Amino acid sequence: MEEERLLANLRWVTSELLETRQRLDAVLFERVAIVGVGCRFPGGVSSREELWQLLVQGRDVVSQWPLDRGWDVGLFD
Repeated sequence: MEEERLLANLRWVTSELLETRQRLDAVLFERVAIVGVGCRFPGGVSSREELWQLLVQGRDVVSQWPLDRGWDVGLFD
């Protein structure tokens, strides 16, 4: 009787582990879709395509900190 109970518990645990593994696999391999992009680009770039061209061309667009935004630029010296 004890062996039957043990065997039933082992079957139950095995079934639960299999189900948990399947749920984890579904979550771990779920695809991600980017549905929107929004950011401020350097060098007057106004689109992703222009940013890509800037990168491909290797242009340097580093400039001074903007002084008209109220930032304490002394923190970055």
